[in-house]
Amino acid sequence: MRVTTDDLLGALREAMARPEAEDGLTTKEIMAATGLGQKPVIAWLHAQRAAGRLEVVTVQRADLGGRTQRVVGYRMKKAKRAA
Repeated sequence: MRVTTDDLLGALREAMARPEAEDGLTTKEIMAATGLGQKPVIAWLHAQRAAGRLEVVTVQRADLGGRTQRVVGYRMKKAKRAA
C-alpha cells in the first residue's frame, strides 16, 4: 500500500480535530493516527518542517504514573489565505 501526502495530511487533520490534540501531537500519536511506523513518520515530519508547514511545539502528556511531562510535539501551521 502506498501512502500519499494527502493521506497523511487527512489522517493528521482528523487526529488534530480531537480536543485533546489542540496543542499538537507527539510522534507516537501521529504514528497511531496514520498507521505508519517511526521511519516514514519522521521522514514526513522532516519534509513538512523543511517546507515550512510544520511547527515544533512543546506539549504536556501524562506518564504512566499520572505525572504531567513536557514532550516534543508537532502542529501543522495554518494555511495563509491568498489576498
